[in-house]
Amino acid sequence: MELLSDYQVSVIRQVWILLLYYPLVSVIYYANSKSVTQSAHGVLALAGFFYAVIACEFTEFAPPDYWYWPIYICAALALASVLYSFKAFKGKKVVHLIHAVTLVSVLLSNFVALMAVSHDWV
Repeated sequence: MELLSDYQVSVIRQVWILLLYYPLVSVIYYANSKSVTQSAHGVLALAGFFYAVIACEFTEFAPPDYWYWPIYICAALALASVLYSFKAFKGKKVVHLIHAVTLVSVLLSNFVALMAVSHDWV
């Protein structure tokens, strides 16, 4: 019995570098802020992507809309955490430069996650 199907592995290969980046960015923010809410953006984006990797096994033929909302919620919460960290962060503001990459990566992994669940690749 395989842990992941070939389709799930191919989904992960699309954005594998982000699976390393998300925990790293959360650890960097947590080390500087000691606040879970200010550092949750990486973990939230990762949760949405892993949900899609699991859900794609059950959504092969025209999935209903309820399969998509957890991906949208995780992406919205990740982006809200990014905005919150801008406002609430008390340390050196130079750490916010990492958010240029974080914003693009959240949108990219959300896009790949939605394609994986819908089985409709561009």
